[in-house]
Amino acid sequence: MITGLVLGFALGLAIGLAVNKNPEKEAKKHKDRAPDEADTKKILSLFKRKKKIQNNDVEKLLKVSDSTATRYLERLEQRGKVTQKGSGRGTFYTKNT
Repeated sequence: MITGLVLGFALGLAIGLAVNKNPEKEAKKHKDRAPDEADTKKILSLFKRKKKIQNNDVEKLLKVSDSTATRYLERLEQRGKVTQKGSGRGTFYTKNT
């Protein structure tokens, strides 16, 4: 009986490790992910309709979380595509020419 319990525990642990290889690495991989070319084009196309966009515009357009939209806009700013203006709830972005 104890042998079966130990064996079951070991098997469960092995399956758990196989499924979730390195959760910290997986989280970091997603955290560092930049917008792909299609998402970049979609974000920049918003400026055809609006002079300035906000994080919520990107969230709705791409159906992503607040943090992902923020990260995408930060990456576009780093690449010189947009400029951030303001802070907090008043933050908006303008397209660089």
